[in-house]
Amino acid sequence: MLGMRWPAVKALTELERTKNIHLTILIPFGKKYIEFGRQLEYEKLTYLSTKKAEFEAIIRAGKPSIVLTRGWPFILTSSVLDAATSSIFINSHPSLLPKHRGSSPFWAAI
Repeated sequence: MLGMRWPAVKALTELERTKNIHLTILIPFGKKYIEFGRQLEYEKLTYLSTKKAEFEAIIRAGKPSIVLTRGWPFILTSSVLDAATSSIFINSHPSLLPKHRGSSPFWAAI
């Protein structure tokens, strides 16, 4: 049985289904993201659990069209952004950057 449903999984599933595209989802490596990975597997979505150095190498090698980060724990370096010249990067963060950055931006804002 799956735990709490992540809204992002439903959105990604609908995106793949309605636009008839194939996504490869990169999620951070670690215990915190295991449940998210399980939900992606349940929905038959392709994902890779990756560390920061691997993520950067995947972006450089794969040259994706669009990179969407949501709550991503790594800062995208200028070398990654420069190497992916044909990519569009969209960063979704739950606060106003850079003032309230980090893993708990709500507390910083308060």
